[in-house]
Amino acid sequence: DCIRHGHRPKGNNHKSTKVSDVQVAEIRATYPRMTQQELADQYGIRQAYVSQIILYKTRVPPVTTIPTYKKRRRIKRPP
Repeated sequence: DCIRHGHRPKGNNHKSTKVSDVQVAEIRATYPRMTQQELADQYGIRQAYVSQIILYKTRVPPVTTIPTYKKRRRIKRPP
């Protein structure tokens, strides 16, 4: 429910954020020129986290469309 209504903190608003949205964009832009380990050392994060940022497994840009949900069908039970 909190995700659907937008109450879950994401990106810069999350309390345990290690890099800002601007830094995420910089990491994605400079990756081909620098290795993941060099980027991790530069920003003070792990290489695995840099990999997740580059592959869009974390810090994914927000979706512009609102998801639609199917109505739940009632199951008819025999008397």
